[in-house]
Amino acid sequence: IKSNPSMLLVHTLWLMPLVIDSVLIRHFFLPKLFVNRNRNVFVQVASRKAVEDLREWINSNVPEKPETTHVWPHKQEGTDGPVTQLEGDAAIMAGFRKVFAPHHFDIRPVVEMNEIYVTAVGAIKEITSDSVFYT
Repeated sequence: IKSNPSMLLVHTLWLMPLVIDSVLIRHFFLPKLFVNRNRNVFVQVASRKAVEDLREWINSNVPEKPETTHVWPHKQEGTDGPVTQLEGDAAIMAGFRKVFAPHHFDIRPVVEMNEIYVTAVGAIKEITSDSVFYT
């Protein structure tokens, strides 16, 4: 800027249309009238017993600590069955189908990637998944 102040003006003039376009697209995006941008799924699961069994297993087998805990359920004897039930839960699938139409999306569980994520208690960290996910 000090060596060539006119460059600031030139860059501002060149970039301003992009900034305006970005703001207008974000706030006045016409396709959002036709496309659901909400990807949150809230359902009452049909397999309530599976949820209760998992909660009981977690409370008795996962110690409370200031770091998050990741448990791969298909490698644990007490969690494999309930998680398999939830992977095929009709209510969960119906919830996904409200957001992801069957003629556009093929929804199947990726069993190897499923995990039970237990949020840390009392951890104060600046940028971790604990500050993003909550239960």
